[in-house]
Amino acid sequence: MTSKANKGKTLLPSQPYSPFLHAAPEGIIIRIRVQPGAKKTAWAGFTPDAIKVSVQAPPVEGAANRGLIEFLADQFRLKKSEVILLKGEHSRSKAILLKGLEPGRCLALIRDLDQNRGI
Repeated sequence: MTSKANKGKTLLPSQPYSPFLHAAPEGIIIRIRVQPGAKKTAWAGFTPDAIKVSVQAPPVEGAANRGLIEFLADQFRLKKSEVILLKGEHSRSKAILLKGLEPGRCLALIRDLDQNRGI
């Protein structure tokens, strides 16, 4: 969430490929820290090594994972089948493959979300 103290300042770490983005042969691996059971599904900010996402669905029977995949597919303009959970099926910390997404495009989308306060 953005406070008045952060208004006008970017929340995105300054490294070209931040600790939460890693290039892979099939696309980008992004590290996500999930906060399930939230009021709504939305970007929630950054940790030093992950992007935080609040997910409305509860962490029951994979509902939060499905909600996260739908949200990321929508935000990165991908098909749900192009968003693959690699690690963290039963954890709040996840590694997600965004198939076909290039590092520069991924970072540009995240910067745009950050500047427009989507994050």
